[in-house]
Amino acid sequence: MSELQWHAEPRTDRPLVVLAFRGMFDAAGAATAAVEFLRERAPSTRLASIDPELLYDFTQERPSVRVLPSGRREIVWPENEFHALRFDSRRDLVVCSGVEPHLRWRTFGEHILAVARRCGAEMVVTLGAMVGVVPHTRPLPVTGSSTNAVLARRLGLGSPSYEGPTGVIGTLHDLLDQAGVPVISLRVA
Repeated sequence: MSELQWHAEPRTDRPLVVLAFRGMFDAAGAATAAVEFLRERAPSTRLASIDPELLYDFTQERPSVRVLPSGRREIVWPENEFHALRFDSRRDLVVCSGVEPHLRWRTFGEHILAVARRCGAEMVVTLGAMVGVVPHTRPLPVTGSSTNAVLARRLGLGSPSYEGPTGVIGTLHDLLDQAGVPVISLRVA
């Protein structure tokens, strides 16, 4: 059985894949909350999920238990699920608000690439949030970048200049760039 499990065949129109992962670059859960906000506002279809078994150290990212109304207990595992969203627009979204894996980032990236390709994604957009000093009376600054110079110029984005430890988003950008999939990053302070 593959770690990438398909639950429905993608029937999407010119989709963008929008990704956010709880972890190093999701300060206060802002990026993952933004994706969940989108998901709650449109009809959605669960397309795919990535089995967490080989991706997490469960002593660091523990599953949780909840009691259902029936009284039965249920284990809730860290999840990375993909949902197709249909808005009244010319384009669909495929979103994943998940948890940055601890292990096997290249394999995880290959699963993301497989989802993007099977859905016919025209672009992948990663969302992130970083700690910033911003007064609550001002709009939050959003920084966008792409390592693809043509795409960055077309969209008025910068080129990334960060050097240092990275999260799964950094490794995803590298993989998607090498695979020829247009990818941009949007980060809020």
